[in-house]
Amino acid sequence: MIIITATGNAGRDAEHRGNDRGPVVFSLAISRKDRGTNEKRSDWYDVACFGILRERAMKVTKGARVFVMGCEEIKTADDGREFRSIVV
Repeated sequence: MIIITATGNAGRDAEHRGNDRGPVVFSLAISRKDRGTNEKRSDWYDVACFGILRERAMKVTKGARVFVMGCEEIKTADDGREFRSIVV
């Protein structure tokens, strides 16, 4: 299990998924400069909030600056693409 602490900008408004106990989900863009070429890059994560943090996460709007800390999950699709998420 990898614990990640990240600060970035919300890529979309938070939305409630599933039943009453389902997560609140939003995307998070983390911008950084590539060391070799000095180009700006953005890494995208899907953030899923559970428990008592769901209510607070519903206030996240597109473009808002967000700080999150949680477990990082990386899933690989059949075509080789990686999908990254942070579970809070």
